[in-house]
Amino acid sequence: MTMLSDQSLHQSLVSRIAAGDPIALRTLYGALCEAAYREIQRVLSHPHDVEAVVQATFVEVWWLARYHTQNDDIPAWVTAVAAHRAAERHRVVTSGAHLEEEDNRLILTRILG
Repeated sequence: MTMLSDQSLHQSLVSRIAAGDPIALRTLYGALCEAAYREIQRVLSHPHDVEAVVQATFVEVWWLARYHTQNDDIPAWVTAVAAHRAAERHRVVTSGAHLEEEDNRLILTRILG
């Protein structure tokens, strides 16, 4: 029995996520959430903001998984999504604008069951 490389495992998980497999999303979250947290904490310091952006990141991964190919670097993609979401939230928070966001925790709960 051969072990999948991390890259192969990540690709397999994203393929399964693209097919609607919530267990694959949970597994990918477990593998990459620390990297996402670190990326987000470079921009945001409030724990509520960090958690909200992590949730938004993995909701976006769920919705965009079908657009990724076997050549994609999945950890780099996830951290790029996290960085983009963190920068977006930082702009909103520092502008003093009212933050209107989807309840990503509720969305993740629905996806993951």
